[in-house]
Amino acid sequence: MAVLVLEAGMEQPDVSLVPGLYSTMQGSNVDWGYTTMPDGRSCLERPGQACSWPRGKMMGGSTSINSYAYIRGNKLDYDKWAEMGNDGWSYKESEEYLSETYMQPTSRAPCGGKETSEDGRARSPPTTLSCNPSDNQERI
Repeated sequence: MAVLVLEAGMEQPDVSLVPGLYSTMQGSNVDWGYTTMPDGRSCLERPGQACSWPRGKMMGGSTSINSYAYIRGNKLDYDKWAEMGNDGWSYKESEEYLSETYMQPTSRAPCGGKETSEDGRARSPPTTLSCNPSDNQERI
C-alpha cells in the first residue's frame, strides 16, 4: 500500500518541535490566519467579535501549530458522515479505532500517560496523553 500526503506550505520550522512555543507561530507565515464568524456569544471583546483560529500551513498542518494538542472530533460529525453514506464512520463504530491511538486513562495513570503493566513491561501506544489538573476535571 502507498499513501500520498499532501500539505500546503513549507517544512515544519524547528520552533514547531517545542510545544510550549506554539504561540510564536500564530499569525506568522505558517498560519493560514483564519478567524471565527461573530455569533454574539463568544469573542465579544475582540475586534469584530471574531477570534483568531490558528491553522497550520506547513507539514503536519494544524497539529504543528496547536502545541500538539489531541482533540477528538465531535460525535455528531462522525454520525453525520455515516448518515451521508460512509458506512463504518459513525462515532460508535469509530470509537474503538480512535481509542487505540492513545493510552486510555486508568487508576494507575489517570491522565493517560505511560504506566507499567502487571508483568512489569511498559505499555507504549502510538500517542500518550497528559493532562493538567484543573477545576474543569470535575466537569468531565
